[in-house]
Amino acid sequence: MGFTVHNGTVAASPSTVWNSCFEPMKWETWDPDVKCLESGSGTDSNLELADGRTFYFVMKSGKKLKATLEITKNQRLSYLGCFWGNNGKFEAEILLKATGEDKTDIQYTFGLNGCLGSVLAGITTKSINEGMQKSMENIIRISEDAQKTIREEASQSS
Repeated sequence: MGFTVHNGTVAASPSTVWNSCFEPMKWETWDPDVKCLESGSGTDSNLELADGRTFYFVMKSGKKLKATLEITKNQRLSYLGCFWGNNGKFEAEILLKATGEDKTDIQYTFGLNGCLGSVLAGITTKSINEGMQKSMENIIRISEDAQKTIREEASQSS
């Protein structure tokens, strides 16, 4: 399949995007396909975001997918994992780049690879694109709401 890329711009700083969507790990708030995350010992609503952390996506479909994180705080979040006994692989990266005061460009890349991953990708391309688009819309909405709250609190304390 290769990779699918979605780009967006949000009226929020990279740190606001990071803190409102990723830290602690809050996938279920912005990814329409994720029910919750687990640490391996059960559902954990406040998993710490840490480079090298292994966790499980519990999908709304009921599937449970193990993944490992690579992060650079406020700049890059990536995760990779396998499914169907390592016959399928998934990989994603979210890049944040400040482009002005309280403005951030977001690049979200996702791909399915491996023997069965490539087959699945061909069948689910439309679904992947729709999920990524909805995820991007949610990240932007959540981040802009958080940035608005930060501005309001700052103006009230002035």
